Amino acid sequence: MRRYPIHDDFKRYARLVPPITRQALPLLRAAQRLLPLPSPKKADVSLRRVMIRQGVHSIEAQLIEPMKHSDPLPALVYFHGGGFVLEAAPYHYAMAMTYAAHTPCKVLFVHYHLAPQHPFPLPAEECFAAYLWTLRHVKTLEIREGTIAVGGDSAGGNLAVATALMARDRSILPPCAQLLVYPVIDHRMQSASMRRFTDTPMWNSLLSRKMWQFYLPSLPAEHPEYASLLLARLCTIFRRPMWKAHSLTVCTMKGSLTRRRCALPVSLSPCMRQKGRCTAMTSCRTVRSHRTASRSGSLS
Repeated sequence: MRRYPIHDDFKRYARLVPPITRQALPLLRAAQRLLPLPSPKKADVSLRRVMIRQGVHSIEAQLIEPMKHSDPLPALVYFHGGGFVLEAAPYHYAMAMTYAAHTPCKVLFVHYHLAPQHPFPLPAEECFAAYLWTLRHVKTLEIREGTIAVGGDSAGGNLAVATALMARDRSILPPCAQLLVYPVIDHRMQSASMRRFTDTPMWNSLLSRKMWQFYLPSLPAEHPEYASLLLARLCTIFRRPMWKAHSLTVCTMKGSLTRRRCALPVSLSPCMRQKGRCTAMTSCRTVRSHRTASRSGSLS
């Protein structure tokens, strides 16, 4: 972590990386429920629980309304982040309350079903259903017509974009605006930052890879660049030079690590800065330098 200029306000989280696994997710969700939620009264808003029907599922949502403003008001249908796998955290509620009180507007805070138990397309369909429900209840909710926006952070930003596209494709009145806070909208993960930030605290590209695999289970278990990301992470942990990485006794099959020695996939070769020939058991190809591969942007 020393190579990242982490601000002092964030130092308390500098060693925190959530374990996003099927076994750990129930514990993470249970821990989240123990956290205190922000007070609506202090935020000058009121909360009202609503239930939205979507097929055989019921979608729970909360309608957040500012106290000191008269109706009708604009509305924001908001989808929280959490990598598609975690419930809303206290700061999600705090952001939604801030939007409601200071815009001012009414915020429909949607609790969509989570992956991996409920992968795509169910969360996207539920978020679209919440938007459609808001459109159909403009008068009863006292919302100003034509002023319904969608928004979300991280995975919620993805769901907001999906909702807007679904409205367009299904000939439904589109949202008047989109509020996208660091949305995740590219599952290919081929950008320079995704290759670089493999071990940042709180969240990093390796966790994003797991997130996408939970939400889109049809993706291959191992993308071509996944092994390179994993190797970079291991080199950081063990503080080893990249050119010596071929000697690590790890197995990257399906993203798991084992004690047995195995050959590294050819896709790892761009991360090895060895001149000459690769010593991996399955390959004797000449290995290009990491610097050359980085300039070309190639992972093959």
